[in-house]
Amino acid sequence: MPIRALKQGEPVRHSPYPMRERTKSNKSTLLECVSARSVACSSKPKRAKQNKQKPQEEPIAHPAPVLRSPLFIGINPLYLVRSMRAIARADYSYAHGYLHLCISQARQAASNRGGLSATVVCLLMLYSDNWLRLGIPSRAVASMEDALAALEQMGEETDEEREQATLAGLELREYMESHAAE
Repeated sequence: MPIRALKQGEPVRHSPYPMRERTKSNKSTLLECVSARSVACSSKPKRAKQNKQKPQEEPIAHPAPVLRSPLFIGINPLYLVRSMRAIARADYSYAHGYLHLCISQARQAASNRGGLSATVVCLLMLYSDNWLRLGIPSRAVASMEDALAALEQMGEETDEEREQATLAGLELREYMESHAAE
C-alpha cells in the first residue's frame, strides 16, 4: 500500500485505513446561514441577562450535635437527633430511615469494640416500636426478636452499664430540650 504524501498543515494519522472524505456539510456554513438571518432581527443592542433570583441569605448554620457519652461513639449524633425529633413530631416514616442508619452504625461500632452494646438493644426496641406505629406488626415482632436476641447475647447488665445508659439518655434528652426550637 503506497504511503501518500502529507500536505502542508495536515495532521499525521497513524491508522492503516485510508482517509475518507467528509460527506456531511460543514457546520460553519450552517452557522453562516443562521447568523445571516439573525442579523436582520438583531438591530437592538443586546443587554446582558440580569439574574432575577433574589440574593440568597446565608443559611443559619446549626452546629452538629455533640453527644459525649461513650454509648454514642460510632453513631452519627445528627441521625440520632433527627430520628428522635421525627418521633416527637409523630412523623414515624421519616424517623424510620434515621433509626435504621443509627442501628447499623451502632452495630458496627459495637462489633469493633468486640460485642454488643446497650445502645443497639435500645435502638432495636425503638425501631420495633416505630414499626408498630407505622402499622406493620409483623416487622415490629421481628425487630423485637432481634432486640431480645441481642439482649440475651449481652448477658447481665452491670450497675456501671446501667449508670452509663441513664446518663446517655439524660444527655440526649437535655440536648433535645435545649435545641427544641431548631
